[in-house]
Amino acid sequence: MNNADMPAAFENNAFIAGGLTKREYFAGLAMLGWINHHARKGVYSFSEREAAENSVRCVDALLKELENG
Repeated sequence: MNNADMPAAFENNAFIAGGLTKREYFAGLAMLGWINHHARKGVYSFSEREAAENSVRCVDALLKELENG
């Protein structure tokens, strides 16, 4: 299992089975930031798909950078 597919949450130093993967969790955070950034600028002309695609692209770049350390 690669780092992106590892569970995002853990308890008592053990990963919790099920739930979101790191990739899914980070993508949600990135999407919140992306939408908030555009909303503050008053730009609402993006689609949900565009927000999701940009968020996943950012997360994949982050996970790749973390793997390369």
